[in-house]
Amino acid sequence: MHTVKRTLFLTVISCFGSLLFVQAQPSLKATIDKNAILIGEQLTLKITATLPKQDFFIKWIEMPDSLEHFEVVEKSIIDSSFTNQKLTGLSQTITFTSFDSGKFVIPQLDASFTPSANDTSFNLLTDSFAVAVAYLADSTNTVRDIKTIWEVKDEIPTWYWIAGVTALLLLILIGYWLYKRYKNSGTILPRGSFLSAYQQAINELEKLKQSDLSSASAIKQYHSRLPEILKQYLAVKQGAFYGSNTTSEMLILLNQKNFDKTMLSKTAASLRCSDAVKFAKYQPAADESETCRLDIKEAIDFVEQQSNNIKKETA
Repeated sequence: MHTVKRTLFLTVISCFGSLLFVQAQPSLKATIDKNAILIGEQLTLKITATLPKQDFFIKWIEMPDSLEHFEVVEKSIIDSSFTNQKLTGLSQTITFTSFDSGKFVIPQLDASFTPSANDTSFNLLTDSFAVAVAYLADSTNTVRDIKTIWEVKDEIPTWYWIAGVTALLLLILIGYWLYKRYKNSGTILPRGSFLSAYQQAINELEKLKQSDLSSASAIKQYHSRLPEILKQYLAVKQGAFYGSNTTSEMLILLNQKNFDKTMLSKTAASLRCSDAVKFAKYQPAADESETCRLDIKEAIDFVEQQSNNIKKETA
């Protein structure tokens, strides 16, 4: 009987000691707000560490600017929580986006905690998370016919050359006549007659600024024009047609231009807001519409600045 009581006593003490040991260890936990996003959309990873009431030397998670298939848009500061002047918790929020379609994994992240009283380190890992990244579906559900094959002719007809040369000569003569006329009359050619792609885009955005967004039709027209202005500007700058490009395709194109991650994320939000207005009858507030306009302007400004820098480097 005495032996049974002693064994039971030792078992209780052992379990109690194990419980104290577990409670004395720090813990590391991570959560995400969504497991599926559209290309260019954001998701948030929150990392939380809980510490027992003792002092630790901490090596916090070292987060690079990008992971495989993911870009880091923003990292918050590391928040601390205290109990009786003892550090008992840490937390940080990291915002990601992705421009690759598919199913990818945010890997485990590690942090190290070493109690100041001894050299025993706790190397802890967060969970990994699978995230599906998808294209935005075509909301129109329009069935498009397959275009027929065009046969390429071996040579350009002679009359094409004659018409082209004649038109060129006429343009030269008209230009010379206008030059002589304005020169002799002392009249200065009006400015803005031939606007650059950038100035045209800015003028169109300024016109939108004057829009009266008091009706659903005006809001729809406003948000229909925003992506059109961006596409028209890029089409002139790059000599390509983007009128039929989806929002996802435009975001992939802009991502290839080394956009700042925050700017690219804001552009994505503006384009998706326009999609929601056009296809889902979403009615944004006036200040939200103005924010979308300013974000599109910022994207155009960035591309124009990149173009000017390239010209300077090659000059």
